[in-house]
Amino acid sequence: MKPDQVTHLGIARTFQKHRPLPPHDRPRQPDARAPPVHEARDLDGRIFLGPARTEEIENRKAVEDIIDFLEIENIRKKPVGTLAYGLRKRVELGRALALKPKLLLLDEPMPG
Repeated sequence: MKPDQVTHLGIARTFQKHRPLPPHDRPRQPDARAPPVHEARDLDGRIFLGPARTEEIENRKAVEDIIDFLEIENIRKKPVGTLAYGLRKRVELGRALALKPKLLLLDEPMPG
């Protein structure tokens, strides 16, 4: 299955071998795999009112909760490419959690 099909089933995963994260991304940056924002084709989505604004606020709070849970507040603005391996794995786990999965598969999150 394609990754987006797996995501729509409510499944998220991390990988044993570290998948490179975009090196200039930061843990707090929006991510293509994060929950979708209200459709921009709707008027309120284009001018950021109503449901679009509410959804964005909820998504940002969810990201903040994940950052707190993973205790990565101190690296939130650092480029992922500059982080140690273990911190990159936490960011990867955070991205998986941001999908709000029904099932989370962790393939040896801390090898060695």
